[in-house]
Amino acid sequence: MGEHLILLRSAQRQMQSDMATIQNDLTQSLSILDGVTVRITELQAGQHELEASQRRFQARVEDQFTLMRRDIQKLSTTVQGLGTRLDRHESLLIQQVHPNSAA
Repeated sequence: MGEHLILLRSAQRQMQSDMATIQNDLTQSLSILDGVTVRITELQAGQHELEASQRRFQARVEDQFTLMRRDIQKLSTTVQGLGTRLDRHESLLIQQVHPNSAA
């Protein structure tokens, strides 16, 4: 019976040692998980900021395209007007267009 008690005490000490190791490993694991959680939160916040920045950039690009379309339309209207004026000018007699020229 004495031998059984010695074996039980030895097993108990081994279990306590194993339990302390498990608790230490668990503490380290929780610390690592906390750090990972913080990093994930930072990455998510950065992603949200990036998405917001991308939306702002896209809106600016669309605004610039709108302005460019408007400017191109104005330029097109101006060119058409010049073409019309040139056509009218060419259809007039030289004396009507340039009365003081010696042609």
